[in-house]
Amino acid sequence: MLALDIRSTGTPTEIRAATEKWWKITDAELARYADTVLAVVDNVIVGVFEVRGYHRDAAADGRVVFDLGPEPEWEWVIGRPSPSIWANHHRDPVKRLGEATVEALRKRHPDYRQSAHGWVFDVAPDGKSATVRGPGAHLVVAGLADGVARLAVRDAEH
Repeated sequence: MLALDIRSTGTPTEIRAATEKWWKITDAELARYADTVLAVVDNVIVGVFEVRGYHRDAAADGRVVFDLGPEPEWEWVIGRPSPSIWANHHRDPVKRLGEATVEALRKRHPDYRQSAHGWVFDVAPDGKSATVRGPGAHLVVAGLADGVARLAVRDAEH
C-alpha cells in the first residue's frame, strides 16, 4: 500500500486526478507496494483507490502515472488519520506502507458501518465508541442531551 500526499482536496474526481499522476517511485517500490493507494491531505485520508496499472510518463521525467479504480474494501478509511504522518519539514510525498502498518490499519476496521446521504456512522470493534463523518467539511454538534448527540453540517461561510 502507498500513501500519497496530494496536498489539496476537492471533489472525488479532483482527488482521483491528483492521485493519478507524476509520482517518483522506483520499479521495485511499485512491485512491492502499489496495490492500493491512499490519497492524503494534511495527514487525513481523503481517497482510496485500487491500482489497476501504471506507466511512466516520458514527458514528466519518467514519473509514474497510475490507472486507478474504486477500492471498496478500504473505503472505510476515508476521513481517518493517515497511518503514516508527514512532518512539516518532510518533502517526499510518497509513503510506502509495509505489511505491519497495513495490518494495524486493517485492525481499525469498524465492527458496524452504516451510510446514507453522505453521512457515515462507524462503530468501533469494542462497541465503546463510534465515529460519524458528515457530507461536508464543517461538522458541528447541534445538540447534546440524554446521551444523544445531534450533528449538523454548517455552511462554510458561517
